[in-house]
Amino acid sequence: LVTNGRDHAPAVYGKIRVLAGGERLPRTLPDRGLQNRRLLAAYLDRPLFPENFSANESLDSWSGRSLDDWSTFYEGGTRMVEYLNHAGYNGLMLAVLADGSTIYPSARLEPTPRYDTGAFFASGQDPVRKDVLEMLFRLFDREDLQLIPTVEFAAPLPELEAIRRAGGGEAQGIEWIGAEGTALSAAWPAQRGLMPYYNMLHPRVQQAMLGVLKELAQRYAQHPSFTGLAVRLSADGYAQLPGPDWGLDDATIAQFERDTKLRVPGEGPQRFAERSTFLNEEPHRKAWLDWRAAQLGKFYRTAFDELVAIRPGARLYLSGAGMIGGPDLEAELRPALPRRTTIAAALLRVGVDARHFQDDGQGIILLRPERVLPQFNLAGRAADLEIGQMDDVDRYFQTGAVSGSLFFHQPREFHVDSFDQKSPFKPGNTWLISQPVPSGQQNRRRFVHSLATLDSQVMVDGGWLLPMGQEEAIRDLVAAYRSLPSVRFQPVGNRQTSDAAQPVTFRTATHGGRTYLYAVNDTPFATTARVQVEGGSACRIEELTGKRKIAPLKSDSTSGAYWEVQLDRYDLVAVQFSEPTVQFSNPQVTWPDAVESALGSQIRKLGARAAALRNPPSLDVVANPGFERPSTADGQIPDWAVTTRSGVTIQLDKSQKHAGNQSAKIASAGSVACLVSRPFHAPTTGRLSMAVWLRVADADRQPPLRLALEGKLRGRDYYRFAPVGLPPGAGQPAVPLGTDWAQYVFQVDDLPLEGLASLRVRFDLMGPGEVWVDDVQVFNLAFSKPELVELSKLIASVEVKLQNGQIGDCLRLLEGYWPQFLEENVPLQPGAVPPESLATKPALHPADEKPPERSGWLNRVKDIIPDSLRF
Repeated sequence: LVTNGRDHAPAVYGKIRVLAGGERLPRTLPDRGLQNRRLLAAYLDRPLFPENFSANESLDSWSGRSLDDWSTFYEGGTRMVEYLNHAGYNGLMLAVLADGSTIYPSARLEPTPRYDTGAFFASGQDPVRKDVLEMLFRLFDREDLQLIPTVEFAAPLPELEAIRRAGGGEAQGIEWIGAEGTALSAAWPAQRGLMPYYNMLHPRVQQAMLGVLKELAQRYAQHPSFTGLAVRLSADGYAQLPGPDWGLDDATIAQFERDTKLRVPGEGPQRFAERSTFLNEEPHRKAWLDWRAAQLGKFYRTAFDELVAIRPGARLYLSGAGMIGGPDLEAELRPALPRRTTIAAALLRVGVDARHFQDDGQGIILLRPERVLPQFNLAGRAADLEIGQMDDVDRYFQTGAVSGSLFFHQPREFHVDSFDQKSPFKPGNTWLISQPVPSGQQNRRRFVHSLATLDSQVMVDGGWLLPMGQEEAIRDLVAAYRSLPSVRFQPVGNRQTSDAAQPVTFRTATHGGRTYLYAVNDTPFATTARVQVEGGSACRIEELTGKRKIAPLKSDSTSGAYWEVQLDRYDLVAVQFSEPTVQFSNPQVTWPDAVESALGSQIRKLGARAAALRNPPSLDVVANPGFERPSTADGQIPDWAVTTRSGVTIQLDKSQKHAGNQSAKIASAGSVACLVSRPFHAPTTGRLSMAVWLRVADADRQPPLRLALEGKLRGRDYYRFAPVGLPPGAGQPAVPLGTDWAQYVFQVDDLPLEGLASLRVRFDLMGPGEVWVDDVQVFNLAFSKPELVELSKLIASVEVKLQNGQIGDCLRLLEGYWPQFLEENVPLQPGAVPPESLATKPALHPADEKPPERSGWLNRVKDIIPDSLRF
């Protein structure tokens, strides 16, 4: 089945290879028992390994349904283990509690049959839930692989539900309470039945969660393949916290007051709103956020202590596959000009503070989350791109003794009606999951970047399914990575400045009487790198995988001994030296001359696109924007919906118009009157500006008018407005309307980037008055002057990086959200791109090279940047 996953563009696909061979897949890395090597684990966010590996189900003859029996799970498990060895993984992080269902029996849970349907056999062959996890541990023991069970706390827990139903003082504070005194469950819609049901700051909630983790560890800790547990952090669950506006119940506030010695005001029915106001003011806000994070950190330290008491040496992984989702963080991490937050400030809002995990040795590992999405889905990647540009993101996830990354391949669920129509099985309702993997060298990119920025000792890769089909592209990379010892490596920089040579990163460590060094190229082009080496005369160099030829050490009269290495795109080379005291310094890198020419051209095009934003075109999405079409037979305004209640008149008026022949007049004696356009598609830019011409008959009688946008956001009403005229309850007009026609602009620069549909512009007269409306225009690329200045600064800084030879930083900035936004949404006008003016740079770029003189785009934009912002 080949189907197009894009909404507004044709599908593009290349050669499709079909591979066949023996009955078993060959093992990529034959060596086993490398206990001190780095962890490369596959990741299954749902226990869908039988579906992932096409395991046969069993037909229940009575119901006609295909159900899961022991053969289904055994076939899926053996195929999965075989694939892990073939792809080069040495572990698996597997969801064993997800969507309220488990693949193991539990005395503390009441799991649904979602991931084990054997209970539905009419024969009664599986009256007790199968211990599929025990079977998997035995398979992993045999193959010397690590199996890390992952728990999702996002469904109700029987122990807590019993307390909640009983009510009374013991149930107080178990649920999240907001500023209105209502529970979070009443304010947030559940996603597949999943949501933050419980207040994790409550001791009874923590006790119930610890019970689940302890039961799991005690049941399986005797297996050699059991090396730890993982907790899935997600905005849909209660393993992390919701935003700071939740947790205002009496019990939580009392605990906060005891711990911080602060007195939080508030009594009676209004106490929740008063608490919210108090805790959102500095310095109380910082104390509140820090206390919440400390409580979360304390819980996970307790969980870790319980884990190592059962299995010494085990690790607790915090895997945030859905950590950066949810309305609170989505708003916080939305790209803005200038950037409004840091990763530390954003995650603190959901109770995550990496500093609380840095004193636990190698025990608690907070994995850096990175979602893998198709390149054309800019809206879906916006938050991830913004995170990648934050100055503190790499430093934040390096606070612990062990750093690691989780690459989560975001699945897309869909149905193809034409496929179901052709299916021989009726009725057909095929559930399809699309989880494409980057192709070729691009499939190496996430691993290389994680090494270059974090020196990751743990890398976890997957989604609902395993990322299959591009194993050949990463095979040598996997071999090199797994050959590195699992210790912290230090970056190699210039001896005087400690600056690394971009875009190649060298790191070194001493371990087991040897010196290790790796070089990683985090760019889409080949490079040549060299580093000075200081060691004994008998020191030998050896490539770790044994499969790659490397150059021997060389020397010259200028720099002494050095090692030079050729690095392909997104490449990793790992070597070891026979002595433990080898020192490295002064890395240097060269790259093809065409690279700078291409980057310079891209920067000039970005400058031209940014300049085009000063005169953005309007969108032709509002039907009859000037109200020029004649009224219908029943007196209605074509293409506009109007209020028809008593005391309201909305009609065309030829006596007043800004342009054309007529305008629309809205009048009301007191009832709400609405003039609403036809729905149109929400812009993918996340921005919408409505410009409209308005007038009144008497400036002393201001109408309470709203300029508004409405739509549907994931099935719920979405409404934004700006008041003009006289706001209800106000004594003076905020934005007065005059008797002469004037243009008013309502700009929204934070429209939801995904999930918004059926957007309309509307004019809501909220009380008595009258107003004339004409010439409605809509823009999706209107930027304010401060925003345009920020864009100019961004592009100027990119050129500075290029001219300074900081190719890595230059590429990082170009891969940010706003450069990609310009390329995707702003077309180039003929003749808008200025000619190339960048000087040719020398072939060698050491880390301490003197920056060249300013030229190119930087000179061209200096006249439009205020003096205080110039470089």
